[in-house]
Amino acid sequence: MRRRSGFTLIEMMIVLAIIAALAATLVPIAMNALNQAKVTGNLTDVESIRMAEMQYWYKYDTTTASKTALDIYLTWANLQAPNNSTYNLTVPGTGTTSNQISIGVNFGSAALAKAFEAQFPTESPDVVSFTRPDDSEVATVTYQFQ
Repeated sequence: MRRRSGFTLIEMMIVLAIIAALAATLVPIAMNALNQAKVTGNLTDVESIRMAEMQYWYKYDTTTASKTALDIYLTWANLQAPNNSTYNLTVPGTGTTSNQISIGVNFGSAALAKAFEAQFPTESPDVVSFTRPDDSEVATVTYQFQ
């Protein structure tokens, strides 16, 4: 009697089916982790911009919408967001000494903006408002310094 070495076609198909089932389970989990990392990067960026703006306010007794004015406190190229988010700074209100700053974040994806909204710490004493229109890719945070 001759003994065969190797695997049969049925055995190979079973192994491939098991690998496919594992991959189908792990891909959504990996994508969720990737999106979570993007949102965490955006949260870190907004906090970095807020801290730079607060340092500017303490020094000059006003806020600024100029990114170049904040260069001494913040390196824009080193922001953490791994996606194509863009940040827009505005100073609401009028007057020579403003103590508010609005940071608009364009995520490029409504799902990322919704995840950011869910994780944003609105109970912070500096937060005046957090707005995100329904199904919008943009969220705006307004801070007030005291």
